[in-house]
Amino acid sequence: MINFQAVVSQFFEYQTSVVVRWPLPFLLIPPLITVVITTITFSDLHLNVTNETLRVFLPDDIRALRELEELLNLFPPRDAMRDSYSIFGTSFAYWVYESKGGNAVDSEALTDLARLHSTIK
Repeated sequence: MINFQAVVSQFFEYQTSVVVRWPLPFLLIPPLITVVITTITFSDLHLNVTNETLRVFLPDDIRALRELEELLNLFPPRDAMRDSYSIFGTSFAYWVYESKGGNAVDSEALTDLARLHSTIK
């Protein structure tokens, strides 16, 4: 029966001699694979669609928010926990403020936001 340690030792001895004999493939192939994978990831191959998924379901202006509220009144969700805004266990609130004077950073808006933050927290 062949000793396992002798087989492992012989394998690494042979592998070392191969790397020493032909180092160029071992130096070029890993960075080349990394560059190819990075290029594929950053190109538009529909691998990263996380930004588009939330944009579809979240209202982005006050009109869309009103329409969302109207739809929720017409068709109330059966499972409130399932239809709540939650990503990977982290809940969040969506807040749209429309100011008559055009100033979104007035004291009334900030107190409303602080109250909302304290209730969510």
